Amino acid sequence: MTKETTNEEFISQKQIADMLHYSVQTVIKKRKLGLINSRQFCPRGRVFIDRKKFLEEDMPRLISLANKDKL
Repeated sequence: MTKETTNEEFISQKQIADMLHYSVQTVIKKRKLGLINSRQFCPRGRVFIDRKKFLEEDMPRLISLANKDKL
């Protein structure tokens, strides 16, 4: 593995982490303001343990909720 590949992977992981952090903060703000309820994001009340399932199912929903109407 070259150093460039490692850096690109690191950058993309950091971008995902930043986007996720922003989305989580936005969804928390919207919940406090009553714009969305917790069931809308997590209908089964699932705790995020399964990382693969989280990335495939919950993260896109979280990002779309955060971007729905930007605060």
